[in-house]
Amino acid sequence: MKKTNKDQEWVYMWDFPPIMTYNYGLTEIFMRNEDPFPTLRSLQYFDGRTVTSYMVSEDLERIKRVESIKYLNKDYYDKYLEEYNQKITNWWQYIRKIEHKKHLDSSDDDLVNDLMTFEINIADALSYFGSTRPEFTFASEERLSKILLDAGIVKMEDFVTLITPIDYDDVQKEHHTWLKIVKEKTLTDNDILSHVSKYPWLVFGEYDDNNIIRLFKDKAISNTEIFDEIIKKSEEEKKELFARQNEIMLRIPEDKKVEALYLAHFLQKQSVERMNIKSYWTGSFYLARNMWKEVERRINIKFVDFFTFLSITEMINCINGSMSKEDAEIIIKERRTGFAVLFLPGMKKIELTSGKKATEIYRKYVELEDVSVTEIKGQVASPGKHSGIVRIVKIEDPESMKRNAELFNIGDVMVTGMTQPNMMIFANKAGAIVTDEGGITSHAAIISRELKIPCVVGCRTATKVFKDGDRVEVDAVKGIIKIINK
Repeated sequence: MKKTNKDQEWVYMWDFPPIMTYNYGLTEIFMRNEDPFPTLRSLQYFDGRTVTSYMVSEDLERIKRVESIKYLNKDYYDKYLEEYNQKITNWWQYIRKIEHKKHLDSSDDDLVNDLMTFEINIADALSYFGSTRPEFTFASEERLSKILLDAGIVKMEDFVTLITPIDYDDVQKEHHTWLKIVKEKTLTDNDILSHVSKYPWLVFGEYDDNNIIRLFKDKAISNTEIFDEIIKKSEEEKKELFARQNEIMLRIPEDKKVEALYLAHFLQKQSVERMNIKSYWTGSFYLARNMWKEVERRINIKFVDFFTFLSITEMINCINGSMSKEDAEIIIKERRTGFAVLFLPGMKKIELTSGKKATEIYRKYVELEDVSVTEIKGQVASPGKHSGIVRIVKIEDPESMKRNAELFNIGDVMVTGMTQPNMMIFANKAGAIVTDEGGITSHAAIISRELKIPCVVGCRTATKVFKDGDRVEVDAVKGIIKIINK
C-alpha cells in the first residue's frame, strides 16, 4: 500500500505493535542526522490496533544514490565496523547490568539514568539496524551483480550463493543450543530462563517468566529433531556453500576478484549483523523486565499501559513528579484510540499527537491508494516457485504465535511485514516466504535460503493486498506474486 499527497509520495514500510519506546526511538534516529543514518521524513500512525510506519520515497532513493555508495569503500566500512563493534559491546554490557540489577534499591535519579541509557541504546541499535536495509546495500548489490555478469555468471542462484553467510547467525546458534540442552539434560526452569536470557528475542512480547517456562517445556516435549543429525546437516551445508562460493570466485577475472570478494563479504556480514542487532533491540525489552516492574511500582500505573503508550521521557516525568499520575492516565486514554509520531526536516523536536489530532495528521500527509490489485512485485531473495495458501503472520507475543502456528499448514505461503527471529515455527512449515520489508540481507532472505524455499522480499504491500486463505503463485525468479483465486 502506497500513500501519497500532492507534494510527497509516502510509502508504507511495515507494521509493528504499539511500544512507545520503540516507536519514539525509531523516529528519533531520523531526526538526529548522525552516522550511519541520515535525516529522513517519518510518520508512524497507530489506529487503535497496530502501528504503521511510512517514509518518503524520495528519501529512500537518496539513500540508494548517496549513502549506499559509501559502502563501496572498504576503508569506510572498516571504520563503520569498528564503531559498530564498540557500540554493540556497550549495549550488551548495559542490558546485562540492567537484567541483574536490584532496581528496588535504586534512587529515582539512578532509575532515571537507566531509563535514559535504555532509550539511547535502542535508538542507536535501530540506527545501525536501519543501515543494513536494502537501500544501504543497493550500490554493493548492483556492483557485485555487474562484476558477475561481466564474467558471464548470469544465474541468480550464483549471486545468492555468493552473498549467503558462512557464519551462523543468532537464530541458527539458538536452534543448535536448544537441541543440545534438550538432548543432554532433564530440563529445569533455570535451564529455560538461562537459555532465554542468552537468546531473549525468543520471547519478544512476553515478560512473565512463568509463562515462558510453560511455553518452553511444551516446546521440549514436542521436539522431534535429533541434535547430532541437525548439527551434521548444518556443517555439511556450510561446507557445500563454501565450496560453491569458491567455485564462483574462480570464474571471476583476477583484476576483479579482490573487489568481488569484499562486496560478497560486506553483504554476508550485513546479513549476520542485521540479525544480531535485531536480537539486541527485540531482546532488550524482556531483559529490562525488572526495570519495568520498578517503574510500574513507583508511578503506580499498569505496565501494559505505560509501556505501550508512554515515552521514556514521560515515564521519567512521572518518576520525578513533573507529570501526575492523573495526567499520565489521560494521555494513555487518548493514545489508546490512536497516536501519530511525526518528524519532518526543520522540526526542532518530534511531534507526538493523540486521538483525533493524530488522525488529522495522518490524513494530512497520506492518502490511501487503491490496493485492489492481484499481483505485486518484490526482490528475489531465494529463487524458486511455489503455489499455496496465504497465511498472514503478525508480530505477536509467543503464546499467540504458538496458537496461530497450529493453524499454519505445511506448504502455506508465509506473508509478513518483516520476519522476526521467533517466527521460525511458521517458516519451518512454509512453502514460500513473502515480506513487505527487507532485502537480500534480511532475516527472511537468510532463513529461506537455509530452508531452500522461494522468497520474495521488499514487496511493500503484501500484507495489505493478500488475505488469509488466498491461493497465490510465488515466482521467486521474476519476483512476482499473484493471486490465483481468493
